[in-house]
Amino acid sequence: MEIPAGFVGASSAFVCRLLKSLYGLKQAPKVWNDTLHRKLTDLGFTRIEKYYGLYASQVGGEITMLVTVYVDDLLLIGPADLCASVAETMQQDFQLNNLGEVKYQLGIEITINRANRQVIFFQAQYVRELLFRFHMASCRGAKTPEPSDQQVRELLVRFHMASSRRAKTPEPSGQLQVRESAEGEGPSPYRQLLGALGYLLSGTRPDLAHAVRNLGMYLAEFDDTHFELGRHVLRYLKHTTDFGLVMDIGTC
Repeated sequence: MEIPAGFVGASSAFVCRLLKSLYGLKQAPKVWNDTLHRKLTDLGFTRIEKYYGLYASQVGGEITMLVTVYVDDLLLIGPADLCASVAETMQQDFQLNNLGEVKYQLGIEITINRANRQVIFFQAQYVRELLFRFHMASCRGAKTPEPSDQQVRELLVRFHMASSRRAKTPEPSGQLQVRESAEGEGPSPYRQLLGALGYLLSGTRPDLAHAVRNLGMYLAEFDDTHFELGRHVLRYLKHTTDFGLVMDIGTC
């Protein structure tokens, strides 16, 4: 930063106070959010107290428009002419990039079916990336997120026998051997898998709730058996990659 041209009397004894924020400073995000909040408030929007990332405009007690805020990503929801008017007004104070009708927001793919008056939310791309990350892109799909009780029992017996064979192999004195995963990537990425599934669950896949809950009970103590059960969830995702939430516009 430099002293503005035309300023006189400056010397080493003076300190200038900067009346703006600088990108990268710890208070910059708050300054930006306060600035955006003032602008939206001036436009007649009210911030929802239970969710600070959502603003609503009301006329006669009826909501006419919504604005979602994620840092500097804004989603305008309402009649096209009203959204265009608000965007044009905000363009006077901010440099905006109009991306058109929403198709992708924060990792969630959005499809608007006007004929059926439905909005569909899904994370197919995220699922494909997840399958590739855990080397399951070419796996055989499963029809349920959890295997049957019989399959679980067989899995437990199989890994119990494998563990018994490993236990008979002596380890060097003073050393602890970390069991490798089936992929040979070192320690089993069980926690990574549960975190990824939890993100998917909180987004558009509530059908994973029971499986993720059960697997999450063993985050502190797990073995290859639990990881194999997690891989079964991935097989289910392979079979249901395009599943998502379908919401009726009339009841949203």
